[in-house]
Amino acid sequence: MAGKSENLKQAGQKDSPVSAAAPEKPASEAVYTVDEFVRAAPEVFPGIRRECIMAAFKVAGVKSATVRVAGKIVNDFCKKEVK
Repeated sequence: MAGKSENLKQAGQKDSPVSAAAPEKPASEAVYTVDEFVRAAPEVFPGIRRECIMAAFKVAGVKSATVRVAGKIVNDFCKKEVK
């Protein structure tokens, strides 16, 4: 009687068909806290003061975000009309 591995080879499959069929998922973006964005403000948000970054996150009610989402939060906050 043939073993499992021999049956798979006879059927034209590899020994581990699960790993061959599993598609690779794209890496998710890193999530940073408000404090990390504030410390890296000159590199991530050139020309924007650290106080503005802290205020933007506070108004948005967000404590952590990806760089792309943080950029949107900060840009939207800085473009708001002062009443």
